[in-house]
Amino acid sequence: MKKLSSVFLTIIVLLLCAHTSFADSSDLIARYHLNEDTNNTTQDSSGNNLIGQDQNITLIKGKYGNAFDFNSGGSIRIVNNQLLEPARVSVEAWVKNATLPGNFQYVLSKGANGCNQASYALYTGDKGGLQFYISDGITFIASPDSGTEVWDNSWHYVVGTYDGSLVRLYVDGQEVGAGTPTNLPIGYGLPNGNDMYIGKYSGTCVFGFNGQADEVRVWDRALTLPEIKKHFTTNPI
Repeated sequence: MKKLSSVFLTIIVLLLCAHTSFADSSDLIARYHLNEDTNNTTQDSSGNNLIGQDQNITLIKGKYGNAFDFNSGGSIRIVNNQLLEPARVSVEAWVKNATLPGNFQYVLSKGANGCNQASYALYTGDKGGLQFYISDGITFIASPDSGTEVWDNSWHYVVGTYDGSLVRLYVDGQEVGAGTPTNLPIGYGLPNGNDMYIGKYSGTCVFGFNGQADEVRVWDRALTLPEIKKHFTTNPI
């Protein structure tokens, strides 16, 4: 009986470890594996059914399975949903490109105010490296810049977070700089669109993304450094 109880206890521990190997999925807003373009759609595996509408998508070999290449002007549009408008947020993605994509290239954007800013976004900024920013619709606050070393034709794991006091960027499980202090509320309901895009910013002007992306995720809180380190080394279904 003791041996049987020990076996059951071992199974329970393993199941709990498997469950906690990824951040609490109840905080997950959307997850896009980017493995296939089925009838011009991208599926959301978070359970929230925030399906993406694909345009000019090219499939390539990704970090995990396939990935999407946006170099031909492709993008994914996710129609606005209140779930995509959290007060605190994290954006994750694996990104890659063989050369510098250029300035103001958007891996992900939510909403648009003219040609100026999204509510939150992961983009290349004015120096060609990666940055994450949040905006109230008038002012935007950006994380430190990753530098252009990420564009070396290898896959890199990038995460932007906002916890209500700091805008941070992480690359390959390590924080870039010390974060940018702010308590700016994220502004939604922007005048030129409130949809989310992967591979594009779409306002009164359009900024694409000259690069590839895989495993894009959005959370309704700021992921912690231990969680980010774990996500860098694991990719549970």
